[in-house]
Amino acid sequence: MSDFTPVHNHLVIGLGGTGGKIIRDLRKIIESDTSPRGDVNFEYLYMDTGSDIIKETAQWRVLGKTVELAQSQYLLSTAADLRPVLDNLEAYVGLKHWVQPRSAFDNVDSGTANAGQRRKLGRVLFARNAEKFMNMVKDRVRVLTSIQNANNLSFHIVCGLAGGTGSGSVIDVVSLLRDTYPDAGRNWIIVYAFLPEKDPSFGDENGRYYANGYAALTELNALAVGAYQPYNVITGERVPKHDIFFNSCYLVNNENERGTVADVQKELPRIVAEFLYQKTLGLNWQGLDRAEKSENGNNDPECAVDDTKTAERSKRFITFGIKRVVVPEDEIRESLTYSFAKEVTSQLMFNNWRDGVGYAEEERSQDYQSYVRQPDQINRWHLSDDHLTLSIGILPDDASNARWKKIGEFWTGFIATQKQDIKSEISKQRWLDELIKVCEDMYDNSYRNLGGVRKFYETKAKARDEIAAHMVRDIERELFGDWRNGHRSLAEARKVIDTLFSSLDERLKNIDSTISRVREQEQTAARKKSDLVTEWSRVGFISDLLGKGEKLFNSAAENLIDIYTCRTAAESWSFAKKLLEAVMTKLTELRFSVDQMQQRLAKATLQFHKGIDSRLQKAESSFQERLFNTEAIEQVRKALILDELAQKSRIQQVRVKIIEKAGPNVDSFARLNDKVGEESLIAVLEEGAKETVTSAHNELAATTKKVLGVNIVERLYEEFAANDEDLRRYVKDIINSSGVFLTFEPAEEDKGGIGTDGYPKHKKTSGLFLPACKEKQAFRTKLADLFEANKLSEDFHIISEGARDNELVMVRLDNLFPLRFAKPLGFLRQAYNRLLKDKEREFLHGEGSGEHLPPLYIPSAEAVADGKRHYVVLARLLGLLVDRPNVATGRMETVLRHDDADGLPAEKIVGSSFDETLATRDVGLITAIATQVIAVLDGAKFRHVDQKNAAFDNYRHFITDVLAAVGGNLQDPKYVLLRTMTTPIKEALKLV
Repeated sequence: MSDFTPVHNHLVIGLGGTGGKIIRDLRKIIESDTSPRGDVNFEYLYMDTGSDIIKETAQWRVLGKTVELAQSQYLLSTAADLRPVLDNLEAYVGLKHWVQPRSAFDNVDSGTANAGQRRKLGRVLFARNAEKFMNMVKDRVRVLTSIQNANNLSFHIVCGLAGGTGSGSVIDVVSLLRDTYPDAGRNWIIVYAFLPEKDPSFGDENGRYYANGYAALTELNALAVGAYQPYNVITGERVPKHDIFFNSCYLVNNENERGTVADVQKELPRIVAEFLYQKTLGLNWQGLDRAEKSENGNNDPECAVDDTKTAERSKRFITFGIKRVVVPEDEIRESLTYSFAKEVTSQLMFNNWRDGVGYAEEERSQDYQSYVRQPDQINRWHLSDDHLTLSIGILPDDASNARWKKIGEFWTGFIATQKQDIKSEISKQRWLDELIKVCEDMYDNSYRNLGGVRKFYETKAKARDEIAAHMVRDIERELFGDWRNGHRSLAEARKVIDTLFSSLDERLKNIDSTISRVREQEQTAARKKSDLVTEWSRVGFISDLLGKGEKLFNSAAENLIDIYTCRTAAESWSFAKKLLEAVMTKLTELRFSVDQMQQRLAKATLQFHKGIDSRLQKAESSFQERLFNTEAIEQVRKALILDELAQKSRIQQVRVKIIEKAGPNVDSFARLNDKVGEESLIAVLEEGAKETVTSAHNELAATTKKVLGVNIVERLYEEFAANDEDLRRYVKDIINSSGVFLTFEPAEEDKGGIGTDGYPKHKKTSGLFLPACKEKQAFRTKLADLFEANKLSEDFHIISEGARDNELVMVRLDNLFPLRFAKPLGFLRQAYNRLLKDKEREFLHGEGSGEHLPPLYIPSAEAVADGKRHYVVLARLLGLLVDRPNVATGRMETVLRHDDADGLPAEKIVGSSFDETLATRDVGLITAIATQVIAVLDGAKFRHVDQKNAAFDNYRHFITDVLAAVGGNLQDPKYVLLRTMTTPIKEALKLV
């Protein structure tokens, strides 16, 4: 027995889908556990032939935090094209010795990417990636030892035995690990193997599902007893023998010893993950240490029923049972988190507070029509008539250009200036002509330094999309800012956009009539201009003593202001029409961005509702009992969500996290959508809500009953402190319901005699993880005493170190039993035997047919004799078994010639004739004959293939002579018996 040394470093290796689910559940448990883990460290390596588990990203998340594996923690064991490999096996040293018969792979798809429930195919796929796998193992070990340079390490291999991936690779993974880390005392290898559940729902036409399980168990057993040295799939050499390949192998069935069935896809992986995590934290449980090392009793394997004492059935198999009584802190926290997260999304989407309810999931009524039509609002959004017509600049450079004037102001100022200059510089009779000329030049060529009015608006029309984008960006900044500050919801922003769009659409429809009106005003002014020009031509400027010319000039100037203001306005409104259309297009895009965020939040809300509904339900698993105070949780929930001022502050904290997730300077819904996808949004909401709930719970602890951080002992005290009898029954129920996940076959357990070891059925160990509780120390002592008094195994321990405060866990272990004790093995064997008659049998074992692996059941003497009877024939052919007359009696007898203990020739009488010897049921005799034959075949005389072939030719001649002696009767019993020995004889001669 080794000294007890707690293991701190754990590498969990998941093989196939089952292994992936267990790793995923384990990582979620660790992420949810807020209690300290001390020096316990975990690393992971997941290997599969498909990526389905990895791609289920939503399943790898706990309240906003992902527990996805890094790329250095998983390996997809695939081969892009197997056909070139299978067609040229000699070039692949790791495969060439065992990919037999090669014809079995003729129908394997060349592009195979998964094992398809074929164990040998799973091994092929693993072999193609084995070197990379082992390099990844070494890398994970380096990571672990860099955290804590402990001198021991535990490898936990989790897999299912029914499929092709885990079942097909587990032997090689164990072998390669032990070769790389040979010290079994310091480097534990523990296998957790899911047995195929009976009657799988998806069906199994070929029977592979069950047969794979039996084949894998046969190989694990053979490996454990040293009867199987598989080829190293990297080097192609036989794996050397190790005294201990794996320290123990947990068998996990979906039905426990009390007949309770667990769901294989969802419940059982979680149970195994809980057990794995729990037991690694119980640092002082020496009983577990001894059980997992198979050191708590006699671990010698059961031997063959003949006198060879060959080890056949390992007892390094173990199973477990677990019962958790837990204050489900993670579930309570999740329930409160989802409740608060729902409040967050409701405020973000609707901002509709209702006293006594919180934020409602519907819009509130507001007057948006008046809001979007307010003059100051329209001006701020650059949507006034002056902005749309560019009478006022919109783009920053235009808006800041001091030379820009409103259209009417421009023409009024321009003409007034020109009028004064003309009057001071030009003779009176030319005043009007000159004024008309400079106005035409300004309109046609110089307006705003862009080549005239028409050219100005043509140029700006080319930039109308940029102008519209700038306008809508300003609108979006305002709406986004209001949303970011909590003053406006997404629904309100959308209503503003929709109402504004409707308002702009009305204005757009009126623009054509505006242009027509302006054109009419221009034509009226033009007619007046014509009259003024005619009247101007009639004025005699030399004799104009009453100043008529001055008055006409002033009237003409006013008329020109009207004309060019109208002409410019007509152009500006044509531009405004196009600009308004562009603005409405951009508003539609903005609405889409708001809708996109609204839809994501709606999906998040739906998920939060589902999260609330699925938490803290009363339905219990027989493997776990949850104790929670519904009334207290509801009080905390109400205190958390019904305080409006506190709610606004808490929600704002989460909102800030969402925006920060998008990066610095985010001021638009579009950028937020681009940077924060649907999954990221939910993750941030969950994580932010979780932090808020935890913080708020601590604040509320002074006024409400604590629901997080509750010690299970305190919770049980509340339940049972006043009733000792109820507590006693409760303890008994916990112990009795913690049955191991394996049923046993009494008929096998009760067997005695040859092939059994004569020791008790199997060892039972149990442990109670019970946390310390200073507040209720006396009650804790009472609990511990009751468990001690009602224990079902002598080896019982109470563990406080590693026990989590919020749970009481009862763990049961059964170990040191051969596989034949396991009841499910019976129907697995039936399926296995059926498949041996099918072509699929070629894929059952990693190497060969499995016939020479030790039997999992104790064979009958007749079965043992029949299995070795071909050695009697070989002994005859090799001259070891001869007939001769007895010297004393003269009667014929058959003798076995052999060398005695001194190496001298000797002989032993084995029967009166060869036929009698061939028919014997004496296992010892046949074993003795087999031993002599094997010694000869392993000698130098039979190393060359020619000698082997010559011996097989003698066998063919021998049975041909027998057939002739019985008159060619192919149904003769003796001939039929000899004919069935063809394959065993070939194998004994190593011709296959």
